[in-house]
Amino acid sequence: MQPRSRAREVAIQAMHLWPALDNNALIAVVLIDEAGIDDDAKAWIATRRLLDAESTLDKLVAEHAPLAAKIRGAKQWADVATYARADTRRPDVGDLCLARLLGDPALEARAKAVLDNRLEHLALELALVLDPTNQIAKEDLAYLDKR
Repeated sequence: MQPRSRAREVAIQAMHLWPALDNNALIAVVLIDEAGIDDDAKAWIATRRLLDAESTLDKLVAEHAPLAAKIRGAKQWADVATYARADTRRPDVGDLCLARLLGDPALEARAKAVLDNRLEHLALELALVLDPTNQIAKEDLAYLDKR
């Protein structure tokens, strides 16, 4: 078993101390970050600088970047699916993107609820009103719009 990062340890400990807190999605993101950094820290950090982990990986997959294949082939990738399945929060855009990246029909069916969540869409639009340079909100809105 690979050593856990400090971020993963803290997220797991927080869930043990406060069972109502669901950090499973956070842990999945940490695992993606770990895989990206383990393989090519410089490239991952440069690509991830303005986007969340799911959008970054989705972009790399669309570009057929070697780093995307390496992340999806990393030991951490199998654990990403486990934590994504354990997530009990209301799905967001990252959850839908991750479900599609994982190729998990059950996860995708659950996460598709975000497509009809008008509050999620409104929150992203408001985020852009408050900060028109918010790249994550722009990417998430674009992802919702392409359905």
